[in-house]
Amino acid sequence: MLLNKIKSAATVTLITLDAAIPTNKKQLLKLGLEPDGWKLATSKEARPLLTNFKNTYKKTLEDLMETKEGKLRLGGSVFTTLYKLLEYKPEIKSAAAFVPLGTGDGLRGKLDSLVDYVNKKQKILTTEIEEFFDKRLKILETVSSGLSPVIISFYQKGKRSMILLRDEQEIRPHGKSVSGLTAPTLFLVDTRELVQKSFKKAAVSLARRPKTFVVVGLGTESILEKSIPELKELLSSAKGEYGFSGNKGEVDVLVKHWNGISTAEELVKTANLRFLLETNGQKGATLYFLNGSKVEKGRYSIPKKEIYYGDTTNAGDVFLAATLFGLMSKSEKELSAEKLREVLRSASKRTLTFLRSRT
Repeated sequence: MLLNKIKSAATVTLITLDAAIPTNKKQLLKLGLEPDGWKLATSKEARPLLTNFKNTYKKTLEDLMETKEGKLRLGGSVFTTLYKLLEYKPEIKSAAAFVPLGTGDGLRGKLDSLVDYVNKKQKILTTEIEEFFDKRLKILETVSSGLSPVIISFYQKGKRSMILLRDEQEIRPHGKSVSGLTAPTLFLVDTRELVQKSFKKAAVSLARRPKTFVVVGLGTESILEKSIPELKELLSSAKGEYGFSGNKGEVDVLVKHWNGISTAEELVKTANLRFLLETNGQKGATLYFLNGSKVEKGRYSIPKKEIYYGDTTNAGDVFLAATLFGLMSKSEKELSAEKLREVLRSASKRTLTFLRSRT
């Protein structure tokens, strides 16, 4: 198994500036958002949204992010997974990620003001992260038109409504940074990025590198069915092993639309996945592992005392990082159903520690 030999890591997933903002039902109603949900807004949709935001909170988005209530961080699906994995696994000596910075629309209005603010914060946080990892992680910038990507998480107890402000982004992995990765390499990618031409091209290119373990975050249910051809193209390009990670709803979508199979175990065998991590919110998670022709299955239910009711942004990404760390620490022969359950138990506790320490 390549996982327990990993020496470097990379991702081409979108890196965003994340802002977590407490809210209430009345404010969400004014913004036209559901208590639990996800919404994508491009430049065109962002202009009225920013006006509506100011009318609702009596502050611009930039002003609110500067207050104690706004919690700024670099995030974005599997980038957070990469970040936490580097913390857990100091043996990974080199890693690369790529961040698109927008240019705005040149009209010097609300949109340009937001893009300037985000680019400035992105650069500050990027420098801090690279210094924190003592140059083990390189975050390389690439310029795209329109918005710099921002995720706004409006959260209440046990619920979260998210808006992703972004345009069509381009990613261009730098040859020098990629050639500096030492095999075996862990490569992280999010399905949401595979529908974009430049992201898919970069992902396929990295997956083709010898001795690469590809881990795919399944993204969101709404885009999964139409992304299956891209997923299969990525897997067919891979020279090494690969695994999937997603919530139960996302796994169910794949099972329904992947060549007539009916169970997650069949998905593991049919797609030849080394592992499948299926999370189910506060109910826990299931980890499937392909060992020869047999699929081992470990399940973990989260005790009530370990359930977190605050801002759970990035919880799934951290859970994946902790699960990968657990798998990297074991040999194939050790990965029985009970050992897989132990991996999940440890991952759950690490995720809870992350959420509590962030608060």
